Amino acid sequence: MARLHDEKKRSGSLKLIGRCTVSCIFVFLTQFSLSLVPRFFSASPFLLQLALSALLLLVVLGFNRWCRRLLGLYSSASAFVFFNILFIWSFYVFVVRKDISRLMDGLFNGEVVMMIIGLISIQSRDPGSATQETPSSDKLFQSSSFGVDTSRREFPFTQEDKIL
Repeated sequence: MARLHDEKKRSGSLKLIGRCTVSCIFVFLTQFSLSLVPRFFSASPFLLQLALSALLLLVVLGFNRWCRRLLGLYSSASAFVFFNILFIWSFYVFVVRKDISRLMDGLFNGEVVMMIIGLISIQSRDPGSATQETPSSDKLFQSSSFGVDTSRREFPFTQEDKIL
């Protein structure tokens, strides 16, 4: 029994490592494709470069979905966000940091730390349960969970007064 539990744990870890690796590859692919826009379209207006960047992001997203459907490769959204933060921070440290004042350097590093702490806190909390049930108006009128007495069902509007 313990051996089966260890095998399940190991296979779960391998899936997680695989998803993180796929997410890291997609981060590099996304950042590389975004770096090509100003390189090849440097004479173009900024709004055109922005539109091309958005188009490239949609292409990479489509490629991600294609890999998921055809190849069975899944990525992790939280790992994708983490690797994007890590990539931007490392680019800042190795390229941009040389030309920035100490105050701006401290502020940027503080923001990166706060984003990582926020990501970790989001991942460690329970999001709650999701239900498939849609609320009906009858149930809302019958419940008094909002602290409103709904025992009297007198409404000032009639059917003719409702705005469509």
